[in-house]
Amino acid sequence: MREVPIIKKKIRHYKLISKVARYLAETGPQNTTAICEHVNVTSRHGTTMNELGNVLAKCGYFDKVGFEEQRSIGSGHYKILVWDIGVKE
Repeated sequence: MREVPIIKKKIRHYKLISKVARYLAETGPQNTTAICEHVNVTSRHGTTMNELGNVLAKCGYFDKVGFEEQRSIGSGHYKILVWDIGVKE
């Protein structure tokens, strides 16, 4: 297991950020859909994809690693971001 970054308790979305950071430390880089599914299964109220995307992109504890192509029946295929633990500066 990799090291989980120290997260300040007074920031908004503290529980969501710490849950995602622990998940990424245990499993390694994951895509947005897998992270959202993990959070929704393991927590009581869960999160929306919009909230999770904003937290991942704006809080500074996570880095974009790359893209994964997802196949879909209706629209062909689309790209999903892959996230990993980053260093907050």
